[in-house]
Amino acid sequence: MAMILRSPDLAKTEARRRGRDGGDLRLLRLFLYFEGGSPSGKLLDFQREHGIPERAHVAYGTIWPKPTVFHLPATPETMMALTELMRLCAYPELAIHFHVYRDQTVLVEWHDAFTQPDNDKPP
Repeated sequence: MAMILRSPDLAKTEARRRGRDGGDLRLLRLFLYFEGGSPSGKLLDFQREHGIPERAHVAYGTIWPKPTVFHLPATPETMMALTELMRLCAYPELAIHFHVYRDQTVLVEWHDAFTQPDNDKPP
């Protein structure tokens, strides 16, 4: 979940650089791409309800079987709702691969997301 929680900081920095109000992700028109995973219950309901049509083609990180994919707008409301939902979920439920994009450009690419060891902790 760390990448999602850091996304608002990335967006604020980018917004300030462009001279915009860094407090509103909507101005940047960023989109979240979730591939794979095993969402169920409220998380799956949320992804289906808030999912939008593909805005940019992102190459699959999983070749077979064809993965389930969700594109969601990176709004403050979406980010907060995902944060709350993930408090009760295991990390593989959200995604195997995670990307952030704007227009036709992938800004963040994270394959095998949420499964890599936490490098911040001492051995």
